[in-house]
Amino acid sequence: MNSLENIKKKITVDFLVKKIEISLNTENGYSGIDKQSVKLLLGKCGYQSISKRGLELFEKNIPDHHVIVNDALLGRYETSVSDVVLRKSPTIKEMISFKNARKILGDSDVLRSVKKDTLEYLRSSYINSLDFSDLSKDKLLSELRILFDADDIEGFFKLVLVLFELSSLNYLPFLSKKYNLYILGKKNEKENDSFFYPVGILDYKNKKFLFAKNEIREKKIIGILSGKEENKVFSEGEDAICELAEVIEDTLEYLPFESNLFLYGLPENFNF
Repeated sequence: MNSLENIKKKITVDFLVKKIEISLNTENGYSGIDKQSVKLLLGKCGYQSISKRGLELFEKNIPDHHVIVNDALLGRYETSVSDVVLRKSPTIKEMISFKNARKILGDSDVLRSVKKDTLEYLRSSYINSLDFSDLSKDKLLSELRILFDADDIEGFFKLVLVLFELSSLNYLPFLSKKYNLYILGKKNEKENDSFFYPVGILDYKNKKFLFAKNEIREKKIIGILSGKEENKVFSEGEDAICELAEVIEDTLEYLPFESNLFLYGLPENFNF
C-alpha cells in the first residue's frame, strides 16, 4: 500500500521542516540553522551534496536547476554551482573583475527564496511528488488491529501517528513534553476554558494507547495525566482503536498540504 509509506515519508519531512524552522528562530536560544536536519531534508528531496570553498551546497536539476546553500540564509538559487560559489565565496582575483563584482554585490537575479520560504518550497515540492491514490482508511485500521494483537508496539505507534495525520490532529507540544507522552488532538477555547475534541495519547514507555472522541476539558486531562483524577473518559487498547475508527470514518478527504503533524521531538529510535 504505497499511500501508507508516502504518508510516513510526508510526516518525516514535516518533522524535519519544523526542526529547521525552530533552529532559524534565534529567540528560542538557537545559535544557527540545524544543518544536519537540512542535509537530511535535502537528501530526501533528491538534492546532491557538493562542497566547494567551504560552502555546503546541494544541487538538483529536475524539474528546474536549483542550488541550495546550507547556511543560516538557506538560499535557493536558480543558477549553476559555479555561479553560487562566485557570489558566496569569491577569490580576490574574481572580486577585481567588474563583471563579477556586480554579481557579488547582488544576487536578486538568481535568488528565488530564503529561510522559511525555501523550506515551504521544499515541503510543497516533496508532497507533490507523493502518490496517495490507493489510500484506504479501512485497510489502515485493519492493519492497526493486526499490529495491536501481535503486540508490535513500535509498528502500532507508527501507524497510529499516520491515522492521526489523516484525522488532521495536531501534536500538542506543551502537554506532550510535560508528561513525556505523544498527545495529539484538536483544541478549542470556550468561555475562557480549553477543551480537546478529539484527543489521543501514545505512551511509548508503558506501551499504552488512549483515545477519547468526545470533548474533554483540558483541566480534566491534566488531572488524569498527573494521577489526581481517575480515568473515566479515555478508552484504552482495542476500545481506543474503535473510537479512533469512528473519528477516521467521519474525517473528510485527506489533504496532505493542509494536515500537518509537525512532530518535533520524535526520539531517534522512533523514526519512520
